[in-house]
Amino acid sequence: MEIKNAVGRPPKLNFKIVNKLSDSISHNYNISDSCKFAKISRSSYYYYLNNNSVFADEMKLARSNQSKVSFNFRTYS
Repeated sequence: MEIKNAVGRPPKLNFKIVNKLSDSISHNYNISDSCKFAKISRSSYYYYLNNNSVFADEMKLARSNQSKVSFNFRTYS
């Protein structure tokens, strides 16, 4: 059995980009603004949404967190 060399461009999606997207979506940004913030195209977003189940679950969780209110009780001195 031969080992094939990986050729082509590596995927754009990584953990940092998923975090940026889910954070911005959970803070009530729309898809276009979230994609601009994460520096990916909308077509890439929808491609991964349809073809990557982990990504789809993360975005579904971010959308469900849109309606929740978060409070920050940090005090800065």
